[in-house]
Amino acid sequence: MTSRLWVRNNYHTSSELPSHEEYARILDYLDPNDRDVWYMVFMISGHCYGYDLEIFSIAQQWARRSSNRHERVDARKERYEFTQSAKSCRVGIGCLIAMAKRRGYVPPAKRNFKR
Repeated sequence: MTSRLWVRNNYHTSSELPSHEEYARILDYLDPNDRDVWYMVFMISGHCYGYDLEIFSIAQQWARRSSNRHERVDARKERYEFTQSAKSCRVGIGCLIAMAKRRGYVPPAKRNFKR
């Protein structure tokens, strides 16, 4: 169950949030067919990035890879989760990062680390 994967957000300011490009990389590791993950992506993204339309567009592109997508209905739900549910969100981008790490994602700091 994905609810056990929710972790507290380690990011405190918008300058610490992943860039748009890194956000897209994070989503590449998440399964758009899992509706719990789908819901969390839009809710958390709206909460952490505010009304950033580029982030919303990236999330929608990710969601369109789902094999069980119903374009008209899901597009409406995505807008709602991004704008409305985000107001009551209690988790942050760290949750999505933790889920992506479990599927092989390596954050930039670890990718560039050399001994």
